Amino acid sequence: MENATLIHTQILTFNHQEYEVQIFMRPNGSHLALTEIAPNDVIIHDGRCLEEVMKRHLRLLPLALDTRLINAGRSPLFQSPEELRCHL
Repeated sequence: MENATLIHTQILTFNHQEYEVQIFMRPNGSHLALTEIAPNDVIIHDGRCLEEVMKRHLRLLPLALDTRLINAGRSPLFQSPEELRCHL
């Protein structure tokens, strides 16, 4: 990540798979969360602070992962709202 500093990493479990979330801080003080799903498939969210970007990433990561399943012609893995949550 050019001109950004890695400040936090965390492993999230989603559908019994682990995903690494990397949090970077830009020179202007904003933050971004990055999760690499595959070599050419990266999910990125940005926010004004660490808390905001993590909250956004935790909320949207399950949707992004399910969207990839749908695009691949497979059914989403989750049926209930409880199952949609990422677990730390």
